[in-house]
Amino acid sequence: MNTDHSEQKLKALFNELRAEDSRRAPSFGVIARASRSGVSARPMSFPWFRLALGTIAVALFVAGITVTAIRLHRRSFEKEIQQWEALSEWEAPSDTLLSISDAPR
Repeated sequence: MNTDHSEQKLKALFNELRAEDSRRAPSFGVIARASRSGVSARPMSFPWFRLALGTIAVALFVAGITVTAIRLHRRSFEKEIQQWEALSEWEAPSDTLLSISDAPR
């Protein structure tokens, strides 16, 4: 008996919530008429403008990557040249001993 009473109470509560929701929500006909009238009145935005902005963004991204790659390559090339210059000027520490020794050559 207790379950029948709680079931009836639960059904009554859900019926109250359903009635409250139906009072708050607008009817389907009102929404359908509003959507039909809104479609024709709204002009299209500028699709070419979006395309142009997207193209510019991609071009700037590619240009940035290209400039960065060129700078990194130039730095590595300059660093390699510096290393070769340092190697070409290198003298062995024992070379000075050969120049100051009295031994015949």
